[in-house]
Amino acid sequence: MSYRAAKHSLIRTLRKYASALQDTAFITQLKALKRIFKMSWNPLRKITSSFGQSSTPATPSAPNPDSILVNISGIESFGGSNTTDGVLMPDEVNKLTLRVDSVDSATKKIHKSGKKLMDSIIKFSRHECKLSEDLANSLLCQQYYPEFRELVQDWHTFNSETSEFGDNLGVAIQKMIVDPTKKLQSILTDVKNELNKHKTLSESLTKLNSKVSQLNRKEKTGNVFVALEKTKAQLAETEEKFEKQSKLITGQIPAIIDYRIKYFQPCLEGLIKSELLFWGDSFATFNSHSTMTNESQQRSTKNWNDYAAKQNQLLSSISSLSIVGEKGG
Repeated sequence: MSYRAAKHSLIRTLRKYASALQDTAFITQLKALKRIFKMSWNPLRKITSSFGQSSTPATPSAPNPDSILVNISGIESFGGSNTTDGVLMPDEVNKLTLRVDSVDSATKKIHKSGKKLMDSIIKFSRHECKLSEDLANSLLCQQYYPEFRELVQDWHTFNSETSEFGDNLGVAIQKMIVDPTKKLQSILTDVKNELNKHKTLSESLTKLNSKVSQLNRKEKTGNVFVALEKTKAQLAETEEKFEKQSKLITGQIPAIIDYRIKYFQPCLEGLIKSELLFWGDSFATFNSHSTMTNESQQRSTKNWNDYAAKQNQLLSSISSLSIVGEKGG
């Protein structure tokens, strides 16, 4: 998958996630990220003067996701104020389970898209650097056309300098998207285990109630009486566990779901700032290379169509040569 495709795959996944959460602030952040992803370091585009003020790499000033993760990592110590005294009905548990599954599925998709984006940006920087290096070392560049050689060497220098920016952005994506979503997946796994435990207790209650009813209908012999008392004791113990589990779920799982935005939003802000830093430093570095800057000024957007037509004409001239496309008889 290409770098651009990976970026837009992540954006699409995040937008679906935001829509499912119905969080307007989060959606606003995504719109800002989408605008940034539409930019490139292409000097033919108009870029605001705020970009490239400094080419010195800096660390994005986003909150540390781990400090927020601490607040939602323990189910046993979470959301006590939201606990209710009621016992969850099966349909309520099913709704909670579906909601948790939906968040878990979205988190996995974001994690997967983030990894693709990270791999793509790192490969993009390294492959572009390798391309300019191969071209600079070629016979065409070394022995012919000094102006062409100067342009290629300037481009290779630019790629070598900006390769570090790509590596830094890849690290930022790892820390802001890949690692946080992986940790969130681990928490959601614990949540799903608690829901499964509640489901198991509910099934046990049904079986024990049925068994008590059957024993009550039987003749009260010694063995039946002992079995009945034992089953009633198991039923009382299971009811206590079930009620405790219901309170745990009603009081804490909704809180965990609500905190997912407070956890993920700083990660998204960090990604946006990392993108700004990447494009700004790349643009500033580009402007420091006069050869490429002069070439871009010569081919402005106004005469780009003329330039493309000239290139097509040159290609037609090459294709018209008798050696091109000649088939052996």
